[in-house]
Amino acid sequence: MLRHSTEVFPVGDTHSSNEIPADKDMTEAGQWWVYLIANTAGRSYVGATCGVDAERRLAEHNGGLSRAAKATRGRGPWVLVHVEPAPDKSAALSREWHLKRDRRQRRALLTAYQAQTTPRS
Repeated sequence: MLRHSTEVFPVGDTHSSNEIPADKDMTEAGQWWVYLIANTAGRSYVGATCGVDAERRLAEHNGGLSRAAKATRGRGPWVLVHVEPAPDKSAALSREWHLKRDRRQRRALLTAYQAQTTPRS
């Protein structure tokens, strides 16, 4: 059984501060986060991080720095698609593992993000 919060914070391409509730400080020490990023070529990457702002982690992926995952270097630009909190390291890594292997769930998150960011005519 997964031990993770069901509280989910989808992130739009504008990354405005009103998308993540004000009571959720993304830089809170010890707080674990699971995130999904995607690029324009249709690739996606799932990661987990502790006490780091997801925006900063995205910048590390886009910058190709040594802190960026090898899988994301040179394949950007990446956009933040989804962020969710995890109560501890074990839950975050478990959720990351499940998202990496569940293509259907990743695709659903990407589709929801695209529907949210696509202008309606």
